[in-house]
Amino acid sequence: MLNDKKDTAVLIMGTFNPITKAHVALGIGAKEKFPEADVIYVPSNLSFMKGWKKVDDDFISDDERIELIRESISDYADFSVTDIEITGVSDGRTYNTVQFIKKSYENVVMVMGIDKLNELDRWYNAEQLFSEIQVLVFGRNGENLESMMTDFIRKHRDNFRDASMPECYEYISSTAVRDAVGADKLKEIENDVPEKVYSFLINKREINYEHNS
Repeated sequence: MLNDKKDTAVLIMGTFNPITKAHVALGIGAKEKFPEADVIYVPSNLSFMKGWKKVDDDFISDDERIELIRESISDYADFSVTDIEITGVSDGRTYNTVQFIKKSYENVVMVMGIDKLNELDRWYNAEQLFSEIQVLVFGRNGENLESMMTDFIRKHRDNFRDASMPECYEYISSTAVRDAVGADKLKEIENDVPEKVYSFLINKREINYEHNS
């Protein structure tokens, strides 16, 4: 039987609550490192994330997150979004998500922010996961892979690779966007999110005004 797997999948995983220009920049940067790859955004199941990291699951619905991601990456070839964690096809554990993706791809690359490095040894099946995949680590605020080295990463060092986030996106976060919405200061984050996301947030605010008036 012929192997019909594609070459490489680059996974960008997170809550995307909402997706920002920094998230899109991660995909662009990853595509530059792996030109042959499909870039796949994998939004987390917020119920799973709420129990583990106390993520707010009331801000944007699952369907809205998926659609905002899809619209925000629509201009980029080979970019897509999958709902496998939201629908429960994968239970939200990164290892299990990767195993599902590996059914269709020979190689898997995971994009990761520098802030995640200290927790990797506590992830489910961490030893096997980081023995099987490559990890593209985007530094920010002057930090890079070498400055955040741990014994666990050193053990799997050959599978980790440095990348740089453009400085103009380093300060952007979904948390800051949600805070701006809560404080009714949307104008402050207009340049931090894709146009479709900003329009969505404006509309959401207007609906809330009408509902509360």
